[in-house]
Amino acid sequence: MNDAVTLYAATCKVYTRPASELKKVASKAIAEAQNIFSKISEGYCRTGSTDYLQYLNIALASSVELHSCLLSSLL
Repeated sequence: MNDAVTLYAATCKVYTRPASELKKVASKAIAEAQNIFSKISEGYCRTGSTDYLQYLNIALASSVELHSCLLSSLL
C-alpha cells in the first residue's frame, strides 16, 4: 500500500505542468496511479479472500494502464 501511494506521488510529480500534447496522457496516468492504491485499500477492507484478490487484479490492470501511459510519454 505504501509503495502504491509513493507511486501516485511520483506520477503526479512527473506530470506536473505537462506539455499541451501530454495533458490527456497525464490525466490518465494520474488517475490510474490513484486507482492502484484505492483498489488495494478497498480490497483490503473486504472480508473474503476472493474479493480481495479481485481488487488486487483490478489494481494490477491499472498498473498496466499506467505503464502504457508512461511509455507513450517517452515517445
